[in-house]
This record gives sequence, structure tokens and C-alpha cells, in this order.
Amino acid sequence: MKLTTIKKFNVVISLWLVVIMITLAIFGYELNTYGCFIASAVVGGIAIASNLFTLVSGIIAPARQEKRVSKEYN
Repeated sequence: MKLTTIKKFNVVISLWLVVIMITLAIFGYELNTYGCFIASAVVGGIAIASNLFTLVSGIIAPARQEKRVSKEYN
């Protein structure tokens, strides 16, 4: 149950980060400043890190659950 909540939360956060990235990129283009482009890249890095964390937790959690269940049966 906890893993599905993390996945749902990650989807919502990722979508908001994409909107922020697009907004920063548009402002950077219109204002002709590189600071907005750098900020957009930083937000993209945060989105990638968040998705990697969720991916890794999705791989590790079932293995832990399987070990716990096998200990209970033995």
C-alpha cells in the first residue's frame, strides 16, 4: 500500500515539475536569459532524481516483502 502511494505522489510531483520546467523555459526564451534555462535544468534534475528513487524503491520493496513472507512461513 505504501509503494502505490509513493508512485501516485511521484506522478503528481513529476507533472508539476514538468509544468514548472516548461514555464521556466518559456520565460528564459522570452526574456533571453540563461538563468531560467539553468533553473529549468535543475528542476529537470530534481524530476529525474525523484523518478529514479521511485523506480529503485519499486525494485527493492518486492524483494524485501518476499524475504519477510518466506521467513514467516519457515
